[in-house]
Amino acid sequence: MIKNLRINKFSICPILIFIGFLIFSLFGILNHEMWRDELQAWMLARDSRSIVELYQNMQFEGHPALWHICLFGLSQITHNPLIMQLFHWLISLCVAYLILNYSPFTLFQKFLLTFSYFIFFEYTLISRNYNLAILFSFLFCILYARSKSQYILYALLLALLANTSAYGFLMSLILFLHICLNNLSQRKWSRFSFYEGNWRPKIGIKLTSSIAIAILGWLTSAFQMVRADVDDFIDFAELGFRAYTPATSTAGFIHLNAFTAFDFDDLRHASRAINGIWESYFPLPTLFTLNFWDANILSYSDSLGTFKGVAINDLVAVFSSISLLLFIGYLFSRKLIIFWTYLLGNLLLFGFHIFIFKGFFIRHEGFFLILFIVCSWLLLSSESQNHVAYQLRSINRRSIFSTLLTVILSAQLIAGVYAVSMDYIHPFSAGKATAQYIETNGFTNSTILGSQHRQASVISGYLDIPIYYPELGRSGSFWRNDHAIMPSEQNLLKDIDFLIHKDPNHSVVLALTEPLNIVSTYNTAEFPNIRISFLTKFDRTIVEDEKFYLYLAQRR
Repeated sequence: MIKNLRINKFSICPILIFIGFLIFSLFGILNHEMWRDELQAWMLARDSRSIVELYQNMQFEGHPALWHICLFGLSQITHNPLIMQLFHWLISLCVAYLILNYSPFTLFQKFLLTFSYFIFFEYTLISRNYNLAILFSFLFCILYARSKSQYILYALLLALLANTSAYGFLMSLILFLHICLNNLSQRKWSRFSFYEGNWRPKIGIKLTSSIAIAILGWLTSAFQMVRADVDDFIDFAELGFRAYTPATSTAGFIHLNAFTAFDFDDLRHASRAINGIWESYFPLPTLFTLNFWDANILSYSDSLGTFKGVAINDLVAVFSSISLLLFIGYLFSRKLIIFWTYLLGNLLLFGFHIFIFKGFFIRHEGFFLILFIVCSWLLLSSESQNHVAYQLRSINRRSIFSTLLTVILSAQLIAGVYAVSMDYIHPFSAGKATAQYIETNGFTNSTILGSQHRQASVISGYLDIPIYYPELGRSGSFWRNDHAIMPSEQNLLKDIDFLIHKDPNHSVVLALTEPLNIVSTYNTAEFPNIRISFLTKFDRTIVEDEKFYLYLAQRR
């Protein structure tokens, strides 16, 4: 099926770009401190004894299972999470290779895209399931440009794409829509059914099988994303979105927002969704601040003041997003299939953010850019194949499109280099340093208490041992959909007193995300036998809420 994918010899420039990406991305991966979302998937796979148990443990994840299944296989080799990072790095190398060897962009644009914010930093250094979606999306572009009739292969790619993430699911629907539009425009549908009284069985079976494969992939992904206990669903509905945020974001956000009425306050969410265009095309972070991640230089600032209570920066970002959307739509309008794929794809992403998932994070908004890149890829590939610029007929139109693409990718390069540099200079999360401190000082044999449990789970991910979560009243590694309530210091001391008596060393290591309101020792009439000493702190991190303060609690 893929015999037409001949591997062309690299010219020297693409080879140098690829080698540069290989070296700098590997250096970045080895230097990157993973945060809780990265290690959550790893711990789910590592601590599941079978695929069936993994499926059970993923009940509240809200993510399709393809990435976790890959990690389950890796965890059978070693429990060192570095293997996940290296596997993720290999996926990025494949993505870079496809861009440099098969994309229809100019060599300079290929360089910019390879080192762009999302390809170089967000979807390479941070090991998540999103990178698989990029790989399958670009593979689709390559294969579809070479043959418009390999429906079984397209269906397999769309099924795999749908099972990477919620955004992969949406991209799968968008690409399926593109296939449908292309076939309708060329009047091909009559070939796949009764035509003038004659049924063509080979083509009919091929199409039916393709649709069945794609639908099976969509159903598998959708079921995993929305499944949850009825009791938890009722709790979500009763408490409401603003009163309660579940431990696992995707499933909880979907359940909360898919069944709530759209009100005036949701206009703010709509504007934030529209800002996704600006924030993904120009992901320029706030400068001179440690917590740059997920913060856009324009839309996360009120430096221009406010207008009737609304930050002018936000209004500028909304205006910029709408302008970009309309202008790019105009450039795509000469090729109606691409125009409608781009327009309807953005509407689908907007609708998902406005009505279903109201979390706004740069890693999610990046799929606005990926949609733009995919549409540009399909457009230019089609133009190259036909040797006629029918979708950008005038030289000026082609020049404007190429210039805009270069400007967007140049901004991506600047943001990507800045983000990777910041990740090298500063710890992304303090979890790795905390785990290393615990291991180096011989505390792994002591009971480790971690609070808050979602952030503290990073320590378990690195040490490969369970830790005690006082909010949950149990030991564990990955988090579940627990209704966690942060304990007061008094209740925390009760847990410490209990754990000290159980621990054979009569000591407990406290890994807390907030410092205790005590001095070097603690002594009260209620807990006269507890002595708590401050050990160290790791409080300069890019992820603001993954700082750790370490204490040693011992029996007097």
